[in-house]
Amino acid sequence: MDYILFEKTDTDKPDFPIISIGNKNLSFISHYHKEIEIIYTQSGSITLFSGKREIVLSEGEFCIFMPYEIHSFRTVVPNTLMLMKINPHTSVEKFNFQNIRLKDNCVENSNLIKDAFFSLITEYKEKNTGYEYAVNSHKNTILMNIFRNMKWEYRHTEKNIDFLNTVNLFLEKNFERNIPLSEIAHECHFSEFYFSHKFKEFTGMSFIPYLTAFRLGKAIELLKNNRDLKITQIAVMCGFGNLRSFNRSFISAYNCTPSEYRKNEF
Repeated sequence: MDYILFEKTDTDKPDFPIISIGNKNLSFISHYHKEIEIIYTQSGSITLFSGKREIVLSEGEFCIFMPYEIHSFRTVVPNTLMLMKINPHTSVEKFNFQNIRLKDNCVENSNLIKDAFFSLITEYKEKNTGYEYAVNSHKNTILMNIFRNMKWEYRHTEKNIDFLNTVNLFLEKNFERNIPLSEIAHECHFSEFYFSHKFKEFTGMSFIPYLTAFRLGKAIELLKNNRDLKITQIAVMCGFGNLRSFNRSFISAYNCTPSEYRKNEF
């Protein structure tokens, strides 16, 4: 099952990096995924959020998020980005990557990581004979230098991930209706106070903004795939009390109205 805040990546080459070049003016709600994600700003700047941290990534700068690390994107000024996702899991894996957290997500003083990134991009673009081997070689160089040249710490995140998956599974079944805090807390076998405390600790955000982000993700799916549905219908189907509330939340997350988003998609 796909969860809105768990971004499931589909690829026919599971051991091959997922590369996206020339992305313009991206805004993503808070999400996490099993891959390491590398963001490079080709032009402009992008504001990134991870927990309580706000990161402004300017032209020519890199940022790295580890597996299951919750993060979001917000465009304030026009930008163009390169995105790369690396699934680090192999049969000879020596590290549990989902438990690794970088002390600084920005890549500032590692030319080896930057050189490997651009070499990988060149191989991917040119696709000369055997480029797959070259791409994976550069991918492994990036992984090696994350551990050798960036400061990181080991955290036990398994309980966090199980907790979030429980929340997301419940929301998947109930997002279209009103969800009292007491109900979601009971689902997780916590008191309301303890649930709120743990949720903020694990995600860096309160439950209500998370629920809103979940519903907006569902609305995006409907805007893209059900063009005959009216905006008012989508608002109700996604659990928003009224169209005004839906529009306000959508503009805050994506810097445009639902109608403008749908128009730009087609």
